[in-house]
Amino acid sequence: MAVEAIIARARSLKAKFGIGKCERAEDRDDLERFVSSLLEEPEVSVIGAGRGPAGSIIHKLFVNAQRVSVMPPLEEDSGKPNSAEDRKQSAGAASDFPPPAGREILLRTLVPRPAPYSKALPQRLFCVLMREDFRLAGAFSSDTSFF
Repeated sequence: MAVEAIIARARSLKAKFGIGKCERAEDRDDLERFVSSLLEEPEVSVIGAGRGPAGSIIHKLFVNAQRVSVMPPLEEDSGKPNSAEDRKQSAGAASDFPPPAGREILLRTLVPRPAPYSKALPQRLFCVLMREDFRLAGAFSSDTSFF
């Protein structure tokens, strides 16, 4: 990836998460760690979930994106007046998050297999349920030391 793209992504994330505007030093440190891990890692856990500093900002970003996608385009020359009350009603009809495209289910466990006295090894079953289809993937281990 080009250096310019990495710098632009870092600036964009810092602006979206408002690191410079944070009043509490503890929240600022958490947000700085969160943004740096977003840049370095493919998957990041949000500390504090939706109630933490990063989670509340992510929630606000989703709400703003939903409002923009639901709002009708501004038509200046239409004969119908577009009052502020009409805009509030159309924005209030949308939920905070978009509807889910599907559901993912992941089962992980440690099981002695093939016999009860075998070593307990990891087993994994992954399922994706969508409106039109589903996918199922499994990864199973067996103790083959004495078999």
